[in-house]
Amino acid sequence: MEPRNFKDVASNLQRLKNNGYTNDEISFILANQDPRDQITYIEPLIRKKEIEDDTHYYYYYQRLLHQEAHESYEAINMYNFANPSNDTNLYIPICTKSRVPSLQELTLKVLDKHSYPVALLAGVSNEQKQRLSNLLCYSGEMNGRFLELLVSGFPTHIQLRDCSWLTKVEFLKYFESLVTSELKVLQLDKCGLIITDETVYDTLAKPRNSLSKLTSLSIAGAYELNNEGLELLVSSVTALRSINLTKCVRLTSTALDNLADSFGSSLKELYIDGFNLINTKGILQALKRLKRLEVLSLAGIRGISDEFIKDYIMACGRNLKGLVLKDCVNLTDVSMRFIADFSRRLNVLDISNLCKLTYSSLGYFNKRFRLLSTLKLYRNPFSDEAIASLLEATGKTLEELSLNSIHKVGRLTALSLARNAKILHTLDLSHCRNLTNRDIALILDTCLSLRTLKVVGCSQLTDVFLRGRLNSKIRVIGLKSTPIWSKIFFMN
Repeated sequence: MEPRNFKDVASNLQRLKNNGYTNDEISFILANQDPRDQITYIEPLIRKKEIEDDTHYYYYYQRLLHQEAHESYEAINMYNFANPSNDTNLYIPICTKSRVPSLQELTLKVLDKHSYPVALLAGVSNEQKQRLSNLLCYSGEMNGRFLELLVSGFPTHIQLRDCSWLTKVEFLKYFESLVTSELKVLQLDKCGLIITDETVYDTLAKPRNSLSKLTSLSIAGAYELNNEGLELLVSSVTALRSINLTKCVRLTSTALDNLADSFGSSLKELYIDGFNLINTKGILQALKRLKRLEVLSLAGIRGISDEFIKDYIMACGRNLKGLVLKDCVNLTDVSMRFIADFSRRLNVLDISNLCKLTYSSLGYFNKRFRLLSTLKLYRNPFSDEAIASLLEATGKTLEELSLNSIHKVGRLTALSLARNAKILHTLDLSHCRNLTNRDIALILDTCLSLRTLKVVGCSQLTDVFLRGRLNSKIRVIGLKSTPIWSKIFFMN
């Protein structure tokens, strides 16, 4: 496909009029074009164009902001088709409205900075409580006063992503009087020293307390909790659906046996990242007894082997909808073959940092995963061609994709995303340094559902691809010119 050569100025002006440009805009073009160029830059590039067999010139079809205009101005970028390598461009600035933060965002920002005067959370939805709690934990502003508000009355949700600031004395103070009869969700992550067998008995597992309505429990990082403490904690629970025991390093296969005894027919989500795998056989047998398990996370358990995965997947893999094997570094293509054959209902798959995998693993996934919505391939030795081929097969259903630190990702992957990833909303391309501004612009202009793009460590990129993008709702994290943390706080 050869670039078009437009030497007839009169016909060029007519083409501008036909494409909706006003006389003022055309005058601007004539006044600002470079007289040294023999070709007039008049090919309008604001129209959408279907990707043809040869997509080399597709990146011309995009809108960019005027480089010298204010943030509230957009522009149409007119490339010189006679000489595509020429860096000279023509910009037509057009006034446009900048995005106004929602009242909810502004309110959360204010509360994040001034949470102490808050006297009451009655009437605030659980969703908003969670978002505010997350903001306070991220910013390091969480304090005992706000926690007291969360645990007062008859709470149904208590969610703290970071309890590292909380001392054992403070934990006993606020949780000794907690009424647990209505509690459905309890999250006390990074709880370190505060969740022990003794503090559990003195607070959450008091004889007068009941956790009969609890459906979700997360105590990630409770490295002082033993098997007996966990058994005591869940002794009054009857309807548990999800439990997160990440980094609870003192728990053993006995704890999983106790869970299987009590919740073998009800538990649907289990997270045991960084678990103690001294008794591999015992853990495998306990997992097989959790008949309704749909989400299993084994991240960071280095003792996981191909044989372990093969036995479990063949026994229970057909029920799985989410599987996390991040950092299970001993796994090879053999495990991926069994996952592809027996777990075709997967919605979420995380195989990040499995350095022994080859392109054969992605070949097993092709045409097998019809429902895959989240795929994380962080730091794997896959080629640009292999990932592009996988996206041709699974890209149409993907909503979240991580290609972080896959150094060979490049033009082919960008083209495959442009063709297939129509409902993708989160994309991580951090440290993918073979991608250019034009590749990113192509992705932004075709993946219109995209809301979050991460490009941390992509030093080759500038903010050029952001200018005049068709997708105005995108949040870009990692560019030198973007405030990273303010973007993270307001992500979903």
